[in-house]
Formats: sequence, C-alpha cells, structure tokens
Amino acid sequence: MSVAYLFTLREPDFHPLERTWSSYLRSCPPGSAVVRSHAGKVSNASSPHGGGGRGAFAGSSLPVSIQVRRFDYSMVRARLLLLHDVLDRKPRDATEALEVQPEWLLFLSDSCAPLLPCADVHAYLRAQGNRSFVGAGACDDPRRMHSTRLTVETCRSTLGWVGLHRSAALRILEKERVYARDFVRLGVPDESYWSTVLFSERLPVLGRPLTYMSWNGKGKGHGGGAHPDEIQLDGIATFRVNRLIIEHRDTALQQGYVFGRKFEASKLVDNALATIMEQMPHNTSLRDPLKG
Repeated sequence: MSVAYLFTLREPDFHPLERTWSSYLRSCPPGSAVVRSHAGKVSNASSPHGGGGRGAFAGSSLPVSIQVRRFDYSMVRARLLLLHDVLDRKPRDATEALEVQPEWLLFLSDSCAPLLPCADVHAYLRAQGNRSFVGAGACDDPRRMHSTRLTVETCRSTLGWVGLHRSAALRILEKERVYARDFVRLGVPDESYWSTVLFSERLPVLGRPLTYMSWNGKGKGHGGGAHPDEIQLDGIATFRVNRLIIEHRDTALQQGYVFGRKFEASKLVDNALATIMEQMPHNTSLRDPLKG
C-alpha cells in the first residue's frame, strides 16, 4: 500500500519540522510513501533555506503553485493541485510505472507532525477499508451559504486536514468543476468542501480526522479560540500523555489520531519530536495495530 503525504508549506521543499518528518518517512516500507508540497514561492533559489530543499522535502514542490489566501477558495485549489499532481501524473520511466499508486492521500501543513511510526500509520489506514477521514458535522451558519445552491442540510463541516481514500479523491477531481461554482463564494470553503462533496456523492467517511488539535481557547487571533493551541517544547509531554502516544495502541489509534498540530516551528521542537520518533518501536510487519 502506498500513501501520498500532501503538504501546504510556506517555503518550497522546506518544513520547519523537517528532521521529524525525515525520520518518520525513513521508517516507511520502501516505495510506500509519496511526498508532494505546495508553496507560494516556486523557485528554490528564492528560498532562504537553500536550493533543492532538505531531507524528505527535497524536490517535493509542485512545478506550478498559486497564491493562497486564508479563508479563501485558493486553499481548496492548492490542495486540488496536489491531488492532480499525484493522481494525474504519467510515469516518466519504467521504474515509475511499476510504483504502486497511492491508496490514501493525506493533507498536512507546516505545523503538523507524526505521532506514530510510519508502518503503524499505514497499517491503521489499511484497516479502514475505503472510508475517508473527514468531519461530518452540519454547516450550521446559513450566512456562509448565500448565493450558493448549498443548504444547511447538504453542507457538512470539516477542517482541511483530511485523509482521503483514493476512490474519494478521484471522485473529488471528477466533480471539481461542479462544486467550484458554489464553494468559490462560500465563507471558509476549506472547512466544508471535502466533507460536503463526499457527503453529497454518498461516499463512505469515518466522520473524524487523523490529526489531533487542542482547542482550549488559547489559539492566536480571532478572540483566541479560532485557532488550535500552539504546542511548544514544554507542552509536548502533556500533549502526548493526555491524548496520543502513551498506550497508543489502545488510545491514539482507537480515536484515530496519528498526526498532531499545531506544533511550534522551532529547531528545539523539531529535535524533540524527531528524538521521540526515532526511539519508538516500529511495527514493520504492517499488521493492524488495533488487533495487536
């Protein structure tokens, strides 16, 4: 099974938690992970981090990108470009032609980090069949739907950090133009686009995310609660103990959390998370972690 890791980044080929992700991706079975990233800056020469990128993100940037504005349909478009790049791309040579096409496509950001080893994550995804990880709450604000065909009954709410099964991703691309005319005018499209399309197309979903976020009203901006709390170095241990890593086979995987955000973009946090990842036992047999 292959999994595509699709990042929206600020800088081409660069993730502030690069050591953590490189450690995670090195633990993936060979050929089972594809990394792509979208960033506002296309040229590596313009990046302060050096040409070519580093680690897992070297050469991962899309050849074409768009300017992304928060709370705008451009965030949806950027993620659609990532899906197109992976699912529409023609193999360049015989070696690429033999690669397994991704069964799962996961959206991540530059504040996301893995919380379990790659083999455990892939085994967990495999155990879910074809059900995508998207929210399923109702869009309860009619003001966001003016001038669209969407209604409170048909709109579904989710955050943008979703995990799509291949069948769902293909349907989304097939219906891209159909739904664009509604969502381009909808308030905060990325918080409803993915789940609304899947719900409208009657595709199976799990109704929950793969990425855990803490919402204690301490997030920056918009009165404090509109953003997830930032996890700094002194908060990593509490974050893990309370929700995710400790007894992860009984806790994190049952809840469905295998990634976390919003981690502080610092070298100290990157090193701490990478050390945790490097010390965790890897489930190289790819058995279903829920079944032991």
